[in-house]
Amino acid sequence: MPMTDAARISAQRTAPAGLMLWRALQPLRGIVRFMNTGAHPDDETSGMLAALALRDGLSIAYACSTRGEGGQNDLVREAGADLGTLRTAEMERACDVLGLSMYWLSTSP
Repeated sequence: MPMTDAARISAQRTAPAGLMLWRALQPLRGIVRFMNTGAHPDDETSGMLAALALRDGLSIAYACSTRGEGGQNDLVREAGADLGTLRTAEMERACDVLGLSMYWLSTSP
């Protein structure tokens, strides 16, 4: 049985077709991929990468040249290989949270 105009308009107000389509498409990932590179952990622009991944649906990768073992740090006592291990774990956790692929160009620490 066909809907009356009033019933159709009322149904569209409660579940607009455009909104329903937008919601249905949200789980789909885009085909655009983006790779960011840096010399060591903390060179990434995490706000930008998060926006590209979470807001725009891009597949994101981050390639890092070192593990950060040569960095200076006033917050923790770790240095050298121990600092590299800590910074590696932090970077990998951040990538997990944001859904980024992580690539290390260095095998140490």
